[in-house]
Amino acid sequence: MKKLLFTICLLTGLHAANAQLFVSPHISPAIPTGNFNSISSTGFGFGLEATYAINDHVRIGANIDRYSFNLDVRPFNIDLGSLGSIFKGIGDINFNLTPITATAQYIFPGNVVLPYVGVEAGAYIVSASIGVAGIAGIDVNKTYFGLAPTLGLIYPVSDRLDIYANAKYQTLFINEGLNVDIPFTNERIGLPDHVSFIPITIGVSFKFSN
Repeated sequence: MKKLLFTICLLTGLHAANAQLFVSPHISPAIPTGNFNSISSTGFGFGLEATYAINDHVRIGANIDRYSFNLDVRPFNIDLGSLGSIFKGIGDINFNLTPITATAQYIFPGNVVLPYVGVEAGAYIVSASIGVAGIAGIDVNKTYFGLAPTLGLIYPVSDRLDIYANAKYQTLFINEGLNVDIPFTNERIGLPDHVSFIPITIGVSFKFSN
């Protein structure tokens, strides 16, 4: 029994001694897809990821991002009537997404670069605001579930630094009409039930070892 406890403690100590933490700031142009593409221009995001290496191939951790898009509501053919000349800025909505997710990655062996696959899932905080010619506006804030399968490459620069790039297929499951009231009208703008986009991420990973 004592030998078993000693072996467990030894293995735990060795694992902790070799543990690596990766802290990874990144930036991401975000390309809308599907129905979201019809009302949104390319967005931009930035974020921070922290992962822990369980072994040479598996990492788990957490990620937070912030994506911003401008939505053009003109495809909804909203008729403002006599108010149209006043509310010339009605066409754009500031649409922001803040995913706070758990992430898991599997890194494949390689010579120069290390390919990897991953997935992340969690809470996606949606905020949308519309300003009407500086006169009035309204804000919407809700939280939904989302997930993102990931494909990427890691280039080890040194024992302490990696450069990496990946593409994620981000999908936000709204499952209801996210309605934004237009001030002084009876119109409402509904977003697609599923909002999807592909951020192309470039970042660096700082490695910390015990």
